[in-house]
Amino acid sequence: MEHNIYAHFIKRTIAIIVLSVTGITGAAARGTTITAKDRENIIASATLTLTTFIKDIDIVSDENYPVSAKTGTIDMAFNSQDYICKKNATIEDDMDPSVHTSGKSEITIADYLNNLMTTFKRRDTTYFKPFDILCIKLAKDKSMYIQVPFVELLNGTDMNGTPYTKNNRIASITITQSSNGEWKSIITAISFYDPAKYKNEGCIEIAGANPDPVVKTDDKKPDSYYPYMLLRGSRLLAESKYAEAYFSLKEAEQSPIEAAKAKQKITELYDNMRAAGSQGVNDALSGVLTLKGRDLESTHKYQQACQYYSYALDLNPTSADLRNRKSGMDDKASFQKQLSENFDKQQYAQGISDYTIAISRDPENSGLYIGRAKCYGQLNNDREAKNDFNKAANYDPSNREVYYWKGKYFEQKNSIIAYDSAYAAFISFVAKSDDKLDPAAQSAAAEATFCKGMSLYMQGVFPEAIDSFAAAIKQKEQYSGKEQYKEAWCYQGCCYLKINETEKAFKCFSRSSEIDDKYPDAHFRYGEALLRAGGKKNSDKGIIEMEKGIGLLSSIKNDNWYSWNSEMGDALSQNQRYDEAIVYYDKCVDENSDPEYTLRRGECYMHKGEKDKARSDYQKYLDQCKKKNIPQAMRFQRDNDEINKGK
Repeated sequence: MEHNIYAHFIKRTIAIIVLSVTGITGAAARGTTITAKDRENIIASATLTLTTFIKDIDIVSDENYPVSAKTGTIDMAFNSQDYICKKNATIEDDMDPSVHTSGKSEITIADYLNNLMTTFKRRDTTYFKPFDILCIKLAKDKSMYIQVPFVELLNGTDMNGTPYTKNNRIASITITQSSNGEWKSIITAISFYDPAKYKNEGCIEIAGANPDPVVKTDDKKPDSYYPYMLLRGSRLLAESKYAEAYFSLKEAEQSPIEAAKAKQKITELYDNMRAAGSQGVNDALSGVLTLKGRDLESTHKYQQACQYYSYALDLNPTSADLRNRKSGMDDKASFQKQLSENFDKQQYAQGISDYTIAISRDPENSGLYIGRAKCYGQLNNDREAKNDFNKAANYDPSNREVYYWKGKYFEQKNSIIAYDSAYAAFISFVAKSDDKLDPAAQSAAAEATFCKGMSLYMQGVFPEAIDSFAAAIKQKEQYSGKEQYKEAWCYQGCCYLKINETEKAFKCFSRSSEIDDKYPDAHFRYGEALLRAGGKKNSDKGIIEMEKGIGLLSSIKNDNWYSWNSEMGDALSQNQRYDEAIVYYDKCVDENSDPEYTLRRGECYMHKGEKDKARSDYQKYLDQCKKKNIPQAMRFQRDNDEINKGK
């Protein structure tokens, strides 16, 4: 979850990363050239510092955390960490130095964070991609600067009433190299960024370096997966957890971009094991990987078990036992993938049937219950879906996937209670994750923030909902490397529409459909916004957009399906296009639907002068109300009296 201080600091402070590099005699000797390896090491060190800093910011940024306790917590956390300068740093934090001077110098970073936490509030979306390097420079003092562009827009005022303006920031990081060759980064200053000061002139040549290639790896894995596995493997290696470290590094090795670093770390892992007295390193690693695979197999996590057996077999290729185990896991993993394809292809009834057969053969397999619950959820069989989620959790309490899919199940229910339940489920998934930097955990955290925004939106708390959606967008972008949260963009637009900021709403809907032109909500909600804007041109275009959204919906009749078709009928009816409106109301009218749909269709018939059809619908509406014990709409009697005049 992206909290206020976390979002605010990243968006207002880590704007352009300036790496003041000291103790790099090689670079100084070369004068105007550094190697690609120097560049990689500097960036890696800065990345680790910022990542650790963000994680600690996240701890103290929970909006439910008592403000009275935050000062002490920040002081304790950020005055004791090696990656933060413990002495006073120069901090210039003017919103715009030409307009207002409120910047402070010689203030500790902990004090700066406390000031931000108590006085500032982010209001608008900010765009930021870390380490988008334009230039590396060598300054007069032989220090080096890496420039990363960043621009933010803020609404509102600071504590002195001065309006926020477009502005930029620099987080200055001093890089030192120890005698053993390791690099260390320390955040030493935060200052205003003057674009005139940092021009892309005099850039240092990077020897042998070309722009990083765009490498396509596994479509199902986010862009952040392989860098994460490299970082995770390095951390586990430092903790002497060799088998888990080896697995993570072998995963990272699959990426052409990370392969060289992963291989170097694996060599280091072997050296560490030998230094610790391990004889026959391959056999030792293979044995531990096999045990991990057997643990995963016992909990029916066949795909993960297969991966561990595969790496164990690479280390011990003559083992018949490992070959048999891997072959068996291949078959079971393939079967589970085949079952899940029913869900991917929206063949939910078939999925329930197939999962039921599989469960009869393997009744304690938590994953099978999750798969069937997903299918039940899509068919609105809430009782069976909840029952299967509970069984999945009972058979394997450690299976965090239960909570992720439970969150997805509640998320589609589209109510305040459901979104609150989805939020809780996603947070449980994150809490059960071994590492909060795991892309799956980061994705779930973004979804939790989105669900919180949806709950606020449905409660009518629109400014706070806008903040939540913006935070979710940023979270998703940080772990995936691109802006791809179409749902958050769309419903941020809905919030702007509610507070009459129509142009911002249009931009949000446009961004959502740019991400995925086949996303129904973006088109439907944009159509609603156009209708609200008024005018025949907007009205005609709005109806087209709404129709496009409905055309992209699944054919399954859930609450959303009924709601959209009835709203489409309403829009057409208000534009006196009664024949077209009736087509949409026809879809909604059935024995189990809301009687209101029947009444609206009857009103269209009345406007057309088709009184017999109108009378029939009014009588059907009356019968439905009695059957469901629903009070009749006040306008029903008026319309009924009107149509019966002159009988």
